Amino acid sequence: MVVYSKNCDANVPQDVTLMWSTGEAAVTHDVYFGTDEAAVAAATPADAGIYQGSQALDKNTFVPGALDWNRTYYWRVDEVNDSAAGSPWKGGVWKFSTADFIVVDDFEVYGDEIVGRIFQTWIDGWGYTEPAPGDPGNGTGSTVGYTDPPFAEPTIVHSGRQSMPFDYNNIVQPYYSETERTWDSPQNWKVNGVTDLSLWLRGYPASFSETSPGSITMSASGADIVNVTDEFRYAYKKLPGDGSLTVRVESLVNTAAWAKAGVIIRAGLEPAAQQVHMIITPSERVEFMYRRDAGLNTTQFATDAGTTAFPHWVRLTRKGDTYTGEYSANGTTWTKITTTDGTTSVIDVPMIGDVYIGLAVTATNRNAITTAVFSNVQVTGATGQWQIAEIGYDHPGNDPASLYIALQDSAGKLAVVTNADTSAVLGTEWTEWRIPLSQFTGVNLGAIKKMYIGVGDRNAPRADGAGELFIDDIRVVKP
Repeated sequence: MVVYSKNCDANVPQDVTLMWSTGEAAVTHDVYFGTDEAAVAAATPADAGIYQGSQALDKNTFVPGALDWNRTYYWRVDEVNDSAAGSPWKGGVWKFSTADFIVVDDFEVYGDEIVGRIFQTWIDGWGYTEPAPGDPGNGTGSTVGYTDPPFAEPTIVHSGRQSMPFDYNNIVQPYYSETERTWDSPQNWKVNGVTDLSLWLRGYPASFSETSPGSITMSASGADIVNVTDEFRYAYKKLPGDGSLTVRVESLVNTAAWAKAGVIIRAGLEPAAQQVHMIITPSERVEFMYRRDAGLNTTQFATDAGTTAFPHWVRLTRKGDTYTGEYSANGTTWTKITTTDGTTSVIDVPMIGDVYIGLAVTATNRNAITTAVFSNVQVTGATGQWQIAEIGYDHPGNDPASLYIALQDSAGKLAVVTNADTSAVLGTEWTEWRIPLSQFTGVNLGAIKKMYIGVGDRNAPRADGAGELFIDDIRVVKP
């Protein structure tokens, strides 16, 4: 059952329940419903077929029954109080249009009250505790909805007013994440010529992805790498002594004029740690900056990078306590930044013990996510795998992973369909995943009892990544 109130957009489910607010002076409500707007507007209780009867004050809903597909309906509610002058008080005419497909879930009906939250229908790895005794969850690495209201996502939506947030964590056992919905009555997906299951997905860009040796894609949010504390995503290695990092910055999404991508050496992973960095921005500038002592403000040099900002090379070298920043248009001819007083991008910053050397990305905008593409990454003096840290801020970002959908019928027959494209979770635009129902082999499509949406490999789980998706407008559609 799906509940809507007042005027609704198109694509309303055919099993709609209509709801209105109780009038202050009303004792009962008269309900009118039909497909002719003028007739509904003019109807009285004498108009059989349009007049749907009187509803008690404590019942402010009306269920019209199974409706036609792709048709516009009109309805009106009058307030009635036979002991008051002017009764009945005639209501306005509202309308909605039914969908030309089966609405599996458009995520519009979920709220923030104790009953009716999104994770009480779409069960995740956590389950819920209200109302008692609640549901224990499915034991996977999924989290549906947010921990605080609003529990559904109100801004990142494909259509309507909200979507379903879905976090996946396949780093820990059982190494896959799924949410499941069970219907009280089996759903018939063999009507009106429907052929495909459709749902819309949106994720976050890759937090870190080494597509080949020396080629890395990173995303980040964050306020900046400046002043007393820094906010950026960091891919780093430990540097016990002298060393350098050279990289060609292929591109950087322009989330702010001073969004940054480049190389950085730090004494630690704390936001206020000593650091030296050499970066490039979308505003065609390179920047050399350092924080000599932890917790102090940074000192900055900047210069134009040329008429073409990307691709561009940057390099940072450590020799003892001396750090040198350089940039290059071709990777062969290198230039230090020089200020008007002759100071160059060479600075002494005493960092005790092992330091960290790596790639830095920040959006310089907490409300946005930038993505940088690096190539020709060359590091000396440091070994081992890249480690990832979120400095100073919780940066959204997804690890590549496969998606799957499973359907189970009322007899317990189950079929799983996998989207093997692991980049599907990295899309920052809404993308439709459309699956022919014929791929759910062996399942009775006329009696669907349960649906699963998951990330990972359900049949052969293995340790993998983590991230967040948004899911909206699950439908069964025609060709």
